[in-house]
Amino acid sequence: MIWRHLGILSTIGLVLLTTATHAASYTLFAYDGFLYDQVADYDQIVKRLVPGDELVFSNGDVQRIGQLVGTGNTTLIFELANDSEKLIRIPKGRDWAEFTETRYMEYMSSYQIGAEALRDQGVPIVKIHDQLAGEFTIVERIPGEMSLRDFLNRPPGAEGAQEMQDALVEFARKTAGFQEIGDFHPGQLFYHTGRKEWVLVDWSSAHLPLVPTSEDMLSRSRSLFVGRPEYRADFFFQFLKSAEAEPGNVIFTPVREEYSWIANLANRIHRAVTDERKSMIMKRATTPNLTDDGSRRRGCIFSILPGTI
Repeated sequence: MIWRHLGILSTIGLVLLTTATHAASYTLFAYDGFLYDQVADYDQIVKRLVPGDELVFSNGDVQRIGQLVGTGNTTLIFELANDSEKLIRIPKGRDWAEFTETRYMEYMSSYQIGAEALRDQGVPIVKIHDQLAGEFTIVERIPGEMSLRDFLNRPPGAEGAQEMQDALVEFARKTAGFQEIGDFHPGQLFYHTGRKEWVLVDWSSAHLPLVPTSEDMLSRSRSLFVGRPEYRADFFFQFLKSAEAEPGNVIFTPVREEYSWIANLANRIHRAVTDERKSMIMKRATTPNLTDDGSRRRGCIFSILPGTI
């Protein structure tokens, strides 16, 4: 029996030793004489990364990675070895992203810059714990991991469905100040079971703000989810038969009866966004000196220099 236990301990020790032997430390970014950039063999390094490896960044930060949990068009996402509830995002490659003229580092910077605009407007996003411009972003891992795409394809009577529908309407209301959010689609929006709200997990900085100035403008502006009568919303198009216009309004109908709940949800979202934009119009009409983002314009003090007049 003693020898059996010793054998088990030896096996565990061998596994740990093997893991430690294979783990490595890689410098991903270095000073090239002009600025900090990805190392020349960055592409080769990220292809051979394994759990336990250490990533060294230009500011000296060292992060030990766990499992690879996601691969996007421009980003690799790993869990942190010492905290699986946090994820680290790094550029997917060194040079230009496929079919673009933009470097992978620039996409990381775009993600970081885009987060500021979303937070400023009160749009719920994933919590960002740490970041370094263009190099990495550490975010929380969303509990539950249900995307809007998953939600729209599950039975409407499933547990928590009504709560999640209500939360989606509230999320949409908070996006009323945008006509576009960069890289926004149903796979980027997840339900956070801890916060009981929908949160964005991915985006770019290519946001298009909306500053409604009249009720007439409302009928010509679309939201992120539902839009002009001739426009089929990306989020709901496969479930909705048509969007028929009424004066200043949009009505969605389902392709099949089983999608009636999605049509009702789309119509609730449209009303919530429209009502919020009407409130924005009233606020601008009754509050002087508002800037385009809805904040109060600060007074300017001009200094007249001697001899300038």
